[in-house]
Amino acid sequence: MSVKSPVAAQENGLEIKHYRAGFSLFLISQAVVFMVLIAVRYLIAGSKVGPYSQWLGAAVTVVMLWSAIQAKRANLAADKGDHEAILKRLQGAFWLGVLAFLLVVLTWVGVRAGGYPIKLPSLEVFWVATGFWLVYVLLGLFVLFAARSRGIRVGYVPESHWDLEASSRFWSLVALGWVALWVAFFLI
Repeated sequence: MSVKSPVAAQENGLEIKHYRAGFSLFLISQAVVFMVLIAVRYLIAGSKVGPYSQWLGAAVTVVMLWSAIQAKRANLAADKGDHEAILKRLQGAFWLGVLAFLLVVLTWVGVRAGGYPIKLPSLEVFWVATGFWLVYVLLGLFVLFAARSRGIRVGYVPESHWDLEASSRFWSLVALGWVALWVAFFLI
């Protein structure tokens, strides 16, 4: 059994379609966890919005959406073979992700400073859901960093950038996960 190079895998259209389909199934399976956490939130807290900063939640949403757009633009730049734009967009997505992480931690600090009991049922679900999301952010930041590092080391060509595409898709899941949590916890 021989190992195929990434370029050979990209050139085989059927094989790359299988990669995309498999990765899409993986992302769907990960989205299920967000849906379960949101369902638990409504079972426990009902329709009450917790004591979270609406402004911080909105800021995280804007930052994450902009970060996901930057990751997608890096993927589009790879389609065109624009190496400088790939690195610039990945770096922007990474630092925006770091900012979103810090803003959620600031939200946690604000809730704790408000003197609300830790064991408040709506807050317990909030800690778990946002904590789970923060783990995904850390994983996504690692993936973005690895994609940028690979871009610096060996570069991306239009025919072979599946790992960049996968990192962009995963980061989009992280961003959409936050949007879902923002709607569930901060708005409704």
